[in-house]
Amino acid sequence: MLLFPTSTPPPEDHKEETPYLVGLQKYVDRMKPGQKGIYYLLAPTRAAALASPYYEPFKLQDIEVRWAARSRIGLGLCAC
Repeated sequence: MLLFPTSTPPPEDHKEETPYLVGLQKYVDRMKPGQKGIYYLLAPTRAAALASPYYEPFKLQDIEVRWAARSRIGLGLCAC
């Protein structure tokens, strides 16, 4: 099972020292009605992803985006 961090904040009972990771089924269960794609953002760090202009349209529409770390410089967004 692959787990990824997402743009949705962790629940209040989540321990801060461990990353909050979400499986695909949980992501799909929380998708907006009519949402057909799974969105993920490649970024070198979570902070870079949150500040990315690619993320802004999804943030404004309250659409959850999965994050994937990318070790090389650059940002990217994909809808699968």
